[in-house]
Amino acid sequence: MTGKPIYIVGVGRSGTSLLQSMLGSHPQIYTVPETSFLRRYVFSHENNQPLAETDSHLDRIPGLKANLLGKTKKTELLDLYNQELFLNSDSKYILDKDPRLIEYIPTLQKVIPNAKVIVVYRDPRDVLASKMKARWSAGRHLISYLVSSKVQLNDGRLLATNNEVFFVKYENLLSDAGLVLNEVCGYLEVKFDSGMLDFQSVAQKLVQKDEMDWKKETLQPLNKNNINNWKNQLSNLEAYVSYLNVKNFCDENKYQNIKVDNITKFKGYVCASLANLASKIYIWKRGIAIDKLEREFDEN
Repeated sequence: MTGKPIYIVGVGRSGTSLLQSMLGSHPQIYTVPETSFLRRYVFSHENNQPLAETDSHLDRIPGLKANLLGKTKKTELLDLYNQELFLNSDSKYILDKDPRLIEYIPTLQKVIPNAKVIVVYRDPRDVLASKMKARWSAGRHLISYLVSSKVQLNDGRLLATNNEVFFVKYENLLSDAGLVLNEVCGYLEVKFDSGMLDFQSVAQKLVQKDEMDWKKETLQPLNKNNINNWKNQLSNLEAYVSYLNVKNFCDENKYQNIKVDNITKFKGYVCASLANLASKIYIWKRGIAIDKLEREFDEN
């Protein structure tokens, strides 16, 4: 039996690994380690064959790297992805996770039309605080964080009317995991299983050694207090501009802004304006690349 694909996406550090471990604990859902293969190889506008030879992420799926070498056509890469990740389980669903795949959901649904998509979102200020600490994302300029937040949260908002997309608010998952998981199971048309609340054993299989410093919380019991960490970790400017940068999203999800002085407001406005401009340029370039990608699929 071939499992139907589920994808967990969202802004990085929004709780995607936690939800992956929870859903992967369901007896009808099999989850694979995160490789980002679909985004970095199938959907990439570049030939990443040289990268593949040293890509340790590919080693997480036996046979994936060896079978990848020599394949350059998008259809070949997609077939390899389906073969290696989705033909080796008798579960009803097979779950893959890649937060940044949120940037390619319309393309994903064209080439994998039976895909289910779950978007996880979180207070962007807590996301920023977490990204500034995680080894893979620490040390970047504030504008860089703002651009990724603006682009990816906007991508999520554009999916709001898509019937094949389900949204999970991280704070709700922490406060009442049973209720949220029940709702997710309804979306997937499977019965809720209490084993999803005991997710640490699955998390141990998924979290790699080199990810431990930023995913270690996934191995621990659910921490309902893991919200509003930004209040002790961000400066007033960082917190203010994180809200201002995606104000519509924050207002829709009842993330309230803080009061700041006029100098901070001015600095925040400048930062948000620069992030908005950079986001538009990024989306324009991405659109050109995606059009080329989809033409290549159509031609093959």
